[in-house]
Amino acid sequence: MNNLINVLFFNDKNYNAKIQLFFAISFPFFTLLALGIDSVYFKEHFFEGRDITNVLSVLYFSFFFWFSDSYLRKLMFVMVFLSYLGEFIFCTSLEMYNYRTELIPIYVPFGHAIVFASGYVFAHTQLAVKYDNFFRKCFAADFYYIVFSCRILSERYFFAYFWDIFLFAFKKKKMAKLVLFHSPLCYIY
Repeated sequence: MNNLINVLFFNDKNYNAKIQLFFAISFPFFTLLALGIDSVYFKEHFFEGRDITNVLSVLYFSFFFWFSDSYLRKLMFVMVFLSYLGEFIFCTSLEMYNYRTELIPIYVPFGHAIVFASGYVFAHTQLAVKYDNFFRKCFAADFYYIVFSCRILSERYFFAYFWDIFLFAFKKKKMAKLVLFHSPLCYIY
């Protein structure tokens, strides 16, 4: 059974690094489009666009998944469920934040997986490897700016402490570069 799942879903058969990078680069534009369609403005002037955003996000995720290698596919797959679990705990159960509607939009966990996959792809490009020290310094400053802004300006203390713990854990695993590549993507998403 495990082999069947690996053969069907977690293989490198359609892996294409250029298309994968295209999806990672296109992510900011897709986010603007998707969140624009699901915005209050769009709803007030046109119609409720959440269903369209849900479909677009699942399709974007699916194509990104299709052209990824087996390792990233597994990470994306797990990230959807971890994201939904996190949304359920912090949004629904603890009521730390909420969306326009009572339910968590379907596009949110898929969007989080796309953010993660995009950061992963960027962190493994030749440019990232070549200028590793430069990117670490820039993104570390960027990362701490985000954390500082959330902690001081918006009083979102939980977010800041969570990211501090998250970065510390990844530093121990020598994966800090992967986390730091996600900091600019946090602005977008």
